[in-house]
Amino acid sequence: LSFFGIEPNETVIEITPGNGWYSEILAPLLHDKGQYVAAVVDPMAVPEGRGRDYQQRSRDGLDTKFAGDAAAFGRSRVVAYDPKAPVFGPANSADVVLTFRNVHNWRGGGQAEGMFKAFHEVLKPGGTLGVVEHRAAADVPADDKSGYVGQDQVIALATAAGFELAESS
Repeated sequence: LSFFGIEPNETVIEITPGNGWYSEILAPLLHDKGQYVAAVVDPMAVPEGRGRDYQQRSRDGLDTKFAGDAAAFGRSRVVAYDPKAPVFGPANSADVVLTFRNVHNWRGGGQAEGMFKAFHEVLKPGGTLGVVEHRAAADVPADDKSGYVGQDQVIALATAAGFELAESS
């Protein structure tokens, strides 16, 4: 997280935080002076079945976690988004957008381009997009099931959405 330069007075949006592992670090850091926002898939935007059930369980778990610890999560917000038309907040309202190991799923679902455009839209000018992804040795097809993506592929998605690569690690 220090690589992304997160400061306690910033608005940070974490995309699909799952069970909230990073939220346990980010929310307390941002609690007093900043804002932590968990962006979750709106279960109603997903077809009925296992996908919707998974998204609902994920949302319920995060809501329970937040409600159970007001000292850490009391000022945190949860926003629901439609992966086919994502919006994470008002334009130019976030300092940092973070995503951890999600790009391969978005590529497989044909959603990656829209996600990166929405990241660019919600970030303030000069804001930071932090992407963590399992790195493939080379480019992989969008339907690859390994969970890995080539670094150049991720950079290309970000660049097409209007970002400039500042650093990689």
